[in-house]
Amino acid sequence: MRAEPKWDIQEVSPDQLVEVVAANGLELVGEGLFTPDGTRVGVVHVSKSKSKAKVVLLSPEYEDRHQVVRAWWPGFRRAWSITIGDRVSPGPVLGPDEVICDICNRRVQMRPVPVVNEYALCRDCFSDTGLAFPTCPDELEPYDVSESEDEGRGVSV
Repeated sequence: MRAEPKWDIQEVSPDQLVEVVAANGLELVGEGLFTPDGTRVGVVHVSKSKSKAKVVLLSPEYEDRHQVVRAWWPGFRRAWSITIGDRVSPGPVLGPDEVICDICNRRVQMRPVPVVNEYALCRDCFSDTGLAFPTCPDELEPYDVSESEDEGRGVSV
């Protein structure tokens, strides 16, 4: 199934940029972000002061039988927050390498992470859904980041 091209935009510090790129198994070449097979999936715009970077990543999605399926590149996010009345208790911040399958609780090594109706899934649980991985005209192919961790991808800002 063909997905609609969507974009995920994250604003990060230079240190966080290094983590986002490495945890997602990406390579930064100039301003371009590439998967291990060389598919361009995004860009990085660094502020003139080099204190912030905007990461823009292709995050295709489609809808099938009332299910929204998208490809997600994890960044820094809150683990949870509890709201009671007007009080909000925020949970700890998770890094881009901390993704757990919402079905089986295994660590998700697949990038981009398949998300079905806001639930992150590992390769096996996603396969069990019978849904197609969201692709775009560039034919974004999922890959396992544990295979690319040893390659030592460098990032300089």
